[in-house]
Amino acid sequence: MATVKMLVPTRYEGNSVKRGDTIEVSNLIADRWRKRKIANVIKFTEVDPKVEDEVYTKVPTIEVPKQNIESIDNKEKDIVIKESLETSNQKEEVIENKRKCDVSMDNNKSTLIAYATEKGIEVNDRMKKEEILDKIYKSI
Repeated sequence: MATVKMLVPTRYEGNSVKRGDTIEVSNLIADRWRKRKIANVIKFTEVDPKVEDEVYTKVPTIEVPKQNIESIDNKEKDIVIKESLETSNQKEEVIENKRKCDVSMDNNKSTLIAYATEKGIEVNDRMKKEEILDKIYKSI
């Protein structure tokens, strides 16, 4: 606990404290108030173990073993590589289709709907331009 002299009026533990009042608070609060110029510390008394323990409790740590990359068998590696290649190939196809297509975001929505309908792609007027274009690019 610490004894402090208040520099400003405030409330502490539900009570109003006026400027110039001397009260006892925990060491942590006294230090915080001193730093923020709310109160001057007159003297620090014995450490309040209950308050100190509540603020500075130690958190247990857990050791997590590192997974060795070599422990993953080659089949799993091949699956991951194939999946990543498939997604990259799909992205490249969409980019190629965008280059081949006659429409883009520059066209208005009604033009995109007309183009999609002409090509036999199922779209409706509630779809966003981006959704319509995605359907068009995927169908090419």
